Amino acid sequence: MFQIGTQVYDGPSSITQCPIRPGQSYRYTFIANPAGTHWYHSHEKGQYPDGLRGKMIVHDRAWEKSLKIDDQIFLSMSDW
Repeated sequence: MFQIGTQVYDGPSSITQCPIRPGQSYRYTFIANPAGTHWYHSHEKGQYPDGLRGKMIVHDRAWEKSLKIDDQIFLSMSDW
């Protein structure tokens, strides 16, 4: 996932931005590019191995249609 112009959203807390405190929220606004399956994860202490991660799927309907894909199944696994 390219973070052109919004790289402040990517990186460990207290380096590129302040950590999000418990009970607070933060809105990430960026252009999702390129299309495909990506993943997000935490950079804060033990949150990543404890499960703060997930899939982010950016669709390009025309490209997917050209591949003649009927269905997609997305899996996420961890050995923690």
